[in-house]
Amino acid sequence: TYMRRCGLNSPIQYFQSNGGMAPGRVMGQKAVYAINSGPASAPQAGLFFAQPLKIDNIITVDMGGTSFDITLTQSAVNFSWRERLFGNKNHRVLEMIVVLRS
Repeated sequence: TYMRRCGLNSPIQYFQSNGGMAPGRVMGQKAVYAINSGPASAPQAGLFFAQPLKIDNIITVDMGGTSFDITLTQSAVNFSWRERLFGNKNHRVLEMIVVLRS
């Protein structure tokens, strides 16, 4: 594949709405977890950039075409909960993100 020709030797992982990662076969079975995976990555990135500054309390913002998500992070724990209605079905998707750092 193209990615292998570019030197990627590990399996591709995809962000989930809970802030975790999953391989493509899992995301194919539970595609609902891909919804809002972008906003879930913003707090992870915020903590990554705040860590060298020893900052554990941050606010991150993710703005998309139809959404504006704000996440409060206190003591390196992110808080964000959602229930989504897609089509005519209600999907309850956990979006509380817990990041533990050593």
